[in-house]
Amino acid sequence: MLLSVGASDTELAANIACGADVVCIDLEDTVTDKSAARALAASFHQSGYSGLRGLRINPLEEEDGLRDILMVREASWRPDIVVMTMVKDAHEVVLADRLLPASCRIIALVETAEAVENAGEIARASQRLAALMFGGKDLAYSLGSERSNDALDYSRGRMMVSAAAGGVRALDENYRPLDDLDGLAAASTRVKGMGYRGRLTIDARHVPIINSIFAD
Repeated sequence: MLLSVGASDTELAANIACGADVVCIDLEDTVTDKSAARALAASFHQSGYSGLRGLRINPLEEEDGLRDILMVREASWRPDIVVMTMVKDAHEVVLADRLLPASCRIIALVETAEAVENAGEIARASQRLAALMFGGKDLAYSLGSERSNDALDYSRGRMMVSAAAGGVRALDENYRPLDDLDGLAAASTRVKGMGYRGRLTIDARHVPIINSIFAD
């Protein structure tokens, strides 16, 4: 999944051409102009793009998150996938399931200590839930830990177990530093060995590497 950040038509056009399985418009924390990003999302979802289209929304506990989900509910267009951010418990997924159009699949970002603790319930909260996605940056902040494998692998593994038990996929976070393509390949191979089925990226250069490693 390639996350297209900001509200740039030029960047989005380049991202569409890179071969990602899902191109996802970001409305969350990388976005300063929410109105422009929502307009870009509407334009993208009404375009002739033939791949899967996603939308990463703001947390439902925030006003912007409610605006995002009501926009999708009321719009004439439909994303294939809605990525929920800062999900802390199953009730948020149940609410999204009730509000989103029936055709939308859901991915829940696990990026807080509460989410790791509740990941088993989150994974079973909706039949429309397609995956749990690991979010190491905010999780490290939530835990008061370093953003390192040693610090986060317990949570990464626990989320993987919850996803498998709930019958949904586990997806890893965006890899940094972005220019370290060998590191990306090594990290992707590593989490694939843990049972992960794919990962997020914000860099189109990463897509062929990720596709190759998670192809089978």
